[in-house]
Amino acid sequence: MLRRSENSLLRMFSLVRQLHDHPEEYRLALAIQEELIVRKSNVERRIRVLRQHRRALSFELSKRHSDRGRANELKSAIARIDDRIQEARLLDSVYLDIGDAVAFTYIDPWDIKPLVFRERAGFISGKKGARLERKVLREVYRVGGIAILNDLTHSLRYADLTVIHKPKTNFLLMELKSGRGGSRVRAHRQLKAAERVTNYLKTDKVQDLYAPGQEMLHYSVHSAPVYNADAINRMLAKTTMDSLVREEVEAGLHYIAIEGDWSEDTDTILGAYSAKHLVMLVNDFKGSKVGYRPFLLNLEDPNKMLQFYQGSIVIIVIIDTESVKERLRQRGLDLHLTGNDEWPWEISSSPDENRSRFSWHFISRVGAEFLSLNWLVDELSQPIDPMKLPS
Repeated sequence: MLRRSENSLLRMFSLVRQLHDHPEEYRLALAIQEELIVRKSNVERRIRVLRQHRRALSFELSKRHSDRGRANELKSAIARIDDRIQEARLLDSVYLDIGDAVAFTYIDPWDIKPLVFRERAGFISGKKGARLERKVLREVYRVGGIAILNDLTHSLRYADLTVIHKPKTNFLLMELKSGRGGSRVRAHRQLKAAERVTNYLKTDKVQDLYAPGQEMLHYSVHSAPVYNADAINRMLAKTTMDSLVREEVEAGLHYIAIEGDWSEDTDTILGAYSAKHLVMLVNDFKGSKVGYRPFLLNLEDPNKMLQFYQGSIVIIVIIDTESVKERLRQRGLDLHLTGNDEWPWEISSSPDENRSRFSWHFISRVGAEFLSLNWLVDELSQPIDPMKLPS
């Protein structure tokens, strides 16, 4: 999978790393997006052609055939097309990951999360208004600004463009409309949605953003997130074909990196860990497009990154929950494992006190982003100051 696009992907991975290390080279952000527009449009056209071919074969197969051999041929051809569609979708997803890496370079990750929970955009090729969007994108860069075409990302799902006013601080969501065409009702709905999420980012308070009837309050973390990118990159540098590297990178936090076909099965590899450990298969997060920091910003070696996408590198992150409990206990806090998939951890300072709930989305960043467990424990230990909550 991705074999035909290896060279271009490796080059684009390197460009993304260059941009992340030197965000002041903002013209590079435009060059990356210009290439994404071309490559993503090409893969979308490929998917359309394959889908059309599949429909034709499925229609022929639906007819009553006395020739069983022909029917088997059609089924095999459909299966091959399905594989090619799956590969094209994977490539399209990787392109959007590259777009996400540009977004996370200029936007605070905690501000990106509210922008994710909305229906994903469709194909960019053939989209009405696409020409205007690209014209405005280029004009922003021409006058010395920074902008991101939202349809080139997984995470920016409100409006058409995100214009960066001050990197990591302020940005503007821009909804563009060309001519008099299109549904006014739909346009009004899009504008109201963009206004609601923008107001949330300004006031830290919102109703109905994530779920109907749900009010959400947002408050800042107490310190900048810390990531164990150095640890996982050091481990990946040690992996060779059919090898395994295991390391306890922090107290109670274990990483396992596997390259190729390891001789032991997963159960054997994880046999040393009990039910008291929280095991996360990092590869599964490749399909979780819910605002996590892109892998492209954590995994430095483009070749290892490509192997990770192709599945020949497997990464496992394991949290010792007993270690977390003990560290919180030393700070006068009790950790309760709820068994609830959405809100798995609750913390309180006494049995009579209301427990603070922590979501899987927050906790799983330890696996999805290689977030430091030490940082997470420190963050969980911090009391919420009522004076800092939005009124």
